[in-house]
Amino acid sequence: HGESPERLIRAAREALAEARRTEETIATPPPRVPRALEQTVVDAHDPVTHELLAEVDAHAGGRDPVLLQGERSAGKSAIARLLHVRGDRKGPFVTVACATLEGDTAESVLSTQITDATGGTLLLDEVGELDEVSQEALMGQLDVLASANVRLVATTHRTLAGLVSRGGFDEQLYERLSSVQLEVPALRSRPDDILPLAESFARRAGADEVKLSPAAVARLRSYPWPGNVLELSNAMARAVVLARGGEVLAEHLPSEPVTIASGEGRLREHVDSVERDSIIKALADCNHNQTHAAKRLGISRRALIYKMEKYGLKRPPKGSRKR
Repeated sequence: HGESPERLIRAAREALAEARRTEETIATPPPRVPRALEQTVVDAHDPVTHELLAEVDAHAGGRDPVLLQGERSAGKSAIARLLHVRGDRKGPFVTVACATLEGDTAESVLSTQITDATGGTLLLDEVGELDEVSQEALMGQLDVLASANVRLVATTHRTLAGLVSRGGFDEQLYERLSSVQLEVPALRSRPDDILPLAESFARRAGADEVKLSPAAVARLRSYPWPGNVLELSNAMARAVVLARGGEVLAEHLPSEPVTIASGEGRLREHVDSVERDSIIKALADCNHNQTHAAKRLGISRRALIYKMEKYGLKRPPKGSRKR
């Protein structure tokens, strides 16, 4: 599950939650939507996001199933919750992590979750991860959903139509789930949301005053954010730590990912960027003690000093160091 650090963290959390289940508590609803993803609609400034929210309002009061499509961590779960809230449904909002369902227990888990969601909304998170047996179990529960007055919302980062054509997803189930389809755009597709979100995440990470250098602003706008809102949240939390109460600089933020078609010298630039970021983090973690930072990095202190000079990394004034 580790396509990126953000996805690895999320997968680890899901695995931990699964490990804590017992036979008596197997149907316990998973934790609420991460605040980083909820923030994607709170700080909506981009016209693309406003168009999506208008579609949400148009469909919030309906009863037809809604299929939310988009990249991982783009905010699909937050939009699902917004459909529930703006639809003014009286029952609870219950989430089923489809990746954790197994064929032999899927039917009983779904039945319990539907009962828990009576009068509310049942979110099938990443429905494209359902195996064949779990898909059959879900098909068998669709009529129960209707009788329990449960609104069904499903999310997926996969192209379900493509899965159907390859025999990986039941065609009838796809048709039942996709009465209404909404596309949740990636963060890079709504650039006017990036800075407000970044400032909000920085304040949440403990920054009393958010100060972004011009280069940091440029980096935030130009970086493609493959991990979307969750990656931005984690990046700003790290940047606040590295800034140590001062201005957030470009070097505190992720560098642009390397691409094969970028031309000669691009790989070297990427490697240098990763090395520079690693040195910055090690120095911050070790209170700028060069000996300890060098040991953490697995190099000599002399080599560390050379690399600090190479990348223009000067030690902060003594008064700004942690006590």
